[in-house]
Amino acid sequence: MKGWWGRILRVDLTNNKVWVQEYPEEVAKNFIGGRGLAAWILWNEAKNVDPLGPE
Repeated sequence: MKGWWGRILRVDLTNNKVWVQEYPEEVAKNFIGGRGLAAWILWNEAKNVDPLGPE
């Protein structure tokens, strides 16, 4: 897969932190493109969020 580096640059604006997160090649194959990768990130990051909550 061309253009796959297996890393995501994460930026935390609240705490002024920047770090590199690695993700498996399997994710890149299953969730092709930026939109698919964004969906994978949201799925993993928002597990304990109430979809109808006030946040």
